[in-house]
Amino acid sequence: MVPRNGTNSSHDGGTVTPPEIPVTPFATIAPCYEIVHFAFDATVPLPRQVEAMKALGDWLAAQSGFQSRQSYHDPQHARWTDLVAWISRADAVAAMDRSQRDPALAGVMSLIVPESVHAGHFERII
Repeated sequence: MVPRNGTNSSHDGGTVTPPEIPVTPFATIAPCYEIVHFAFDATVPLPRQVEAMKALGDWLAAQSGFQSRQSYHDPQHARWTDLVAWISRADAVAAMDRSQRDPALAGVMSLIVPESVHAGHFERII
């Protein structure tokens, strides 16, 4: 956002100069998108994968800083992509760390092929 320079009329007929708003190229807390590509073990049928994805979504929604989640399935390659919006990168990283240790997710995580997981945390810069 670019600060506005100039004056505005006040209610008593005088002019008011708006305060300068500092502009920084990067916010200290910026929204973060977590993008994760992965595959379930080939022995896990699609209905069970969908159940696992719903359970993962419920867990994510309860995490601090969670904003939204969209999940996509590629039937041709039997892969999933999750797009999760977080308030900040710190929230995203903390949730990902917790997901690896939380016993509530152990059943879901055991269905995923570990070597198939590719994840990143992305912040908008331009």
